[in-house]
Amino acid sequence: MARTLIVIFLTLTTLVACLWQGNRLAVETSERELALRAETWARMWTRHVTSDTNLVEILLQGQGITPEQWERISREMHDDNVFRFKLFDTRGRLIYDSLDGVNVNSDAVNSYSDATPSPGLMQALRTLKPVTTLFTGTSPDRPENYAETYLPLMDGTEKLAVFEVYLDVTMAAREIRPLFENLVLAVGLLMVSGMLVPLGFLGILWLKLEGSNKRLEASRQRAQDAERTKAEFLANMSHEIRTPMNGVIAMSELLEQSELNDEQRSLTRTITQSSAALLSIINDILDFSKVEAGKMQVHEEPMDLLAVVQDAVALFSPTAEAKSLEIVVENTIPPPCFVIADPARLRQCLLNVVGNAVKFTLRGHVHIWIGQTDRGEISIKVTDTGVGIPEDMLDHIFEEFSQIEDGRTRQFEGTGLGLAITLRLTRLMGGTLTARSRKGVGSVFEFRFPLLAAEAPEKARVFWNTAADRLDSRRIMVVETHDINRRALRTMLDFLRAKPVFARDAEGALRLMQALTRQNTPPDVCVIDGTLDNGLHQVLRQEIERVSASKDMPYVLMVNASQDLSSDRLKDLGYTALLRKPLETVGLASVLCSALGVPIDQALPGAAAKSNPDTNLLSGKTILVAEDNATNRLVLKKLLASTGVTLEMARNGQEALDLYKDLRPDLMLMDVSMPIMNGYDATRHIREFEQQETLPRCPIVALTANAMTEHEVACRDAGMSDFLTKPVRRAELLDTLDGWLRPEDKALAG
Repeated sequence: MARTLIVIFLTLTTLVACLWQGNRLAVETSERELALRAETWARMWTRHVTSDTNLVEILLQGQGITPEQWERISREMHDDNVFRFKLFDTRGRLIYDSLDGVNVNSDAVNSYSDATPSPGLMQALRTLKPVTTLFTGTSPDRPENYAETYLPLMDGTEKLAVFEVYLDVTMAAREIRPLFENLVLAVGLLMVSGMLVPLGFLGILWLKLEGSNKRLEASRQRAQDAERTKAEFLANMSHEIRTPMNGVIAMSELLEQSELNDEQRSLTRTITQSSAALLSIINDILDFSKVEAGKMQVHEEPMDLLAVVQDAVALFSPTAEAKSLEIVVENTIPPPCFVIADPARLRQCLLNVVGNAVKFTLRGHVHIWIGQTDRGEISIKVTDTGVGIPEDMLDHIFEEFSQIEDGRTRQFEGTGLGLAITLRLTRLMGGTLTARSRKGVGSVFEFRFPLLAAEAPEKARVFWNTAADRLDSRRIMVVETHDINRRALRTMLDFLRAKPVFARDAEGALRLMQALTRQNTPPDVCVIDGTLDNGLHQVLRQEIERVSASKDMPYVLMVNASQDLSSDRLKDLGYTALLRKPLETVGLASVLCSALGVPIDQALPGAAAKSNPDTNLLSGKTILVAEDNATNRLVLKKLLASTGVTLEMARNGQEALDLYKDLRPDLMLMDVSMPIMNGYDATRHIREFEQQETLPRCPIVALTANAMTEHEVACRDAGMSDFLTKPVRRAELLDTLDGWLRPEDKALAG
């Protein structure tokens, strides 16, 4: 009997202990689950707020939150169960408290500056990991259950700030805690029916979980290995393809510049265009890989938004003209419009979207509209009258390797990566890209970027102020057949404070001129569309001149991008100046001022400075080329044949090192992948030799088929001065050599 009582006592004690331990475990697990949910909600809210409102940037710069921004933030707080948040700097000082509405300039924050930071805040700053604490509300202004999460904000490896986010987790607690309490009850009932069964079940479950974790870890490792293998494959593929392409593109360009008949020139141009198309495909694949791997970086700087858009659009003018398409840029933002952005990435996005618009439009126009939304975002809309996209396929056009094919679109080739890359780049810059379309009618793609305004350079401000002063109240008559061109011209001329009057055809132009003559308000200048059928613009100019009261009124002729008229021919036709489509505002202002006899005597703003390499500067210089590929050595000889430079060739890094010590060249072109000794090691040995002998640093320019960003970083880490990728164009090569061989630059080669 005593033994039985002891067994029963031990059994009950074990049961109570197990139930107590199970309850304790359930409470801890539910708390961890609740904390994990709070941390996840805090991350989501922070991501939404920082991407939609630039809240962190605003507060770190000491700016106040506008009512519109606070309304947006309040909606995000309500949607994500956030009832309060604070922002701390990297030293643990409070910057903003949403409850008090205080910011960096307020006395309330200053009073917090000397307060000792909380342990959770210091732990988050030290470990750069979220720290979450759960609380039970004890005051009317606090929820029943809430969590405080300290969430570090990072920019790469740099700490920016720490958010303290207060979240209402009452509903989650009501869901999670009963769930685990019921689990404890179920376990207790199972233990009552058989003490060993639950223990065995838990043991089996633990073993299964351990096995699952091991399998998941193995799968994760395989995925990482596969990603690394893919990146290496793409890099090697790019290198192997670019090496022979260097010879194809360079030789075809040189051949195109030689004396050829029309058929030979056409065939050579086809080789060049096909090679450029292949290179574009390779670049698309590499860009997609870099974006997918998170290695694409945004480099923001002040830029002229209108100039970037117009430069990108100008590249498609010949293609649009060949298809008789009107391509028009309409800007509704008063110039000069300078913003903080990445001009290279923005240009790449525009090239993809505008290029698609021109490619898929067989007739009509491509219209690029630039303006601002009600929320102050920069909006760029690209509208075309092309084949359109079925509405049920719009969700798929931004997927990688996706193309919408039907009887009309299959004729247009491509990788299917352009829009996928564009969408990712747009998001990388904090913007959005949307599309709407109707099959057979056309498409509209719209970019929206939360770009900050930048102060325009003084030269740009002076230019626009001068142009507006000189064109103020000047009556300008425009004869233009296309509605969107007239609308874009009216907007441009309104910015310049001119008084434009428009006619859509020859008959309307004559009637308009007669009316202006009767009213004694003749135009100061007349702009005529040179694309009128059958040379009608010349007849029209003569008729306008006949009915005009002003016989010395200047005439400006608008022509397509490829049309070229000498100044003598233009004068013989009776025109004072020439404008090329697609029109751009700087050129329009400059040409009109010149036509009116009040030219602007300064360089145009916003236009990229065109480098004009002085090939005479290269004459007599010695350049050492380290290149193991015979074709590439021949390419460089041909590209630099007319410059008077002396080329010395090395077939590997060891030869380059030995020749450098003997020749002391003015500059080196260094391949990276070479036998015996690669370009990295050769450069390091050269730099060590220069230090030992106290020699000036020789400019070493990497010339490699490795086009990934990490390759450029590796080249510069090895001591190289500059970086060029194959296939290299002659103009780009000469420009680089010109820059490094200038006397004032060579002193800074290191």
